Amino acid sequence: MSQEWTRTYWGIVDEFYWTPKYLGLDSISRRSWVDDGEFVSIPKEMTNTSGPLYRRTRFGSEYWDYIRRQEETFNHMLDLVFAILPGDVISELFEAISGQTSRHEFVSIGAEIRSRYHWKEQSNITTPDGFFIADQAISALEIKFDSPTSLDQLAKYVLLMVCEEQLTGRRRELALTYIFNGPAEAMFERHIGIPSKQVDGALFDQMASGIRSKTVSSFILENAEAGRAVLDRLRIQCIDWSEFSHILVAHIEKLGPSAGDRTLGKLLNGLVYEIAQHPLSNVTPSVEPGGKS
Repeated sequence: MSQEWTRTYWGIVDEFYWTPKYLGLDSISRRSWVDDGEFVSIPKEMTNTSGPLYRRTRFGSEYWDYIRRQEETFNHMLDLVFAILPGDVISELFEAISGQTSRHEFVSIGAEIRSRYHWKEQSNITTPDGFFIADQAISALEIKFDSPTSLDQLAKYVLLMVCEEQLTGRRRELALTYIFNGPAEAMFERHIGIPSKQVDGALFDQMASGIRSKTVSSFILENAEAGRAVLDRLRIQCIDWSEFSHILVAHIEKLGPSAGDRTLGKLLNGLVYEIAQHPLSNVTPSVEPGGKS
């Protein structure tokens, strides 16, 4: 299985960890320290007055074990894959998940969400794991490894769909897929309180009462009718990482020998490899993880 491009990603993460100056983070050299034996202090002007100080605490295999467990780093690779995939291929993958037969030309929406919906620059309203729009459809992806989902999280996807429909018009199809690391439907029901197929507009009041963010709560309550309409049309699918991996492999096996298909195969193979390597996916890896210690 080809995983060269994901090794490149991990190499970039590694370089940023050991050389954070590339991210604009300055080190504080020892000559600036005041060492009184038990404590070390630094001049106040060298600190970040509006945030924390950071230090490296992990080295060697411990570092790689930690970094590979993070949902965020895996999400980076997922974002890269879906940002590169053609829109009709994204649609095919979602068809395999949901059983849909209609085809869409999806576009992946990432960091530009803030400006797209005119949110304040520093507002952290929500960061979806995957959000895809087409002329007649919106599809979203929520990935879970060892963290629970919640009505609060569902509300944020409802918010995004309301925002998109207010911006570009009502859609015929709305879908949200959860990927869990265990019995998917049972985990969803345990976290949300009802089976995924029973989610509809009647859940709106309970969902709204569980929102933790004042900004999200205010928006949802101000757009209650639109929120209920989204819940009424929203189809939710729950699968596990093994099922998602099999869907990717099935698509790879249909590809031909052209340069474009070989490139697509390499891209998806890398994602399949990383799913198996993630220590919390519960998918048996076939290759030992790489990485610099």
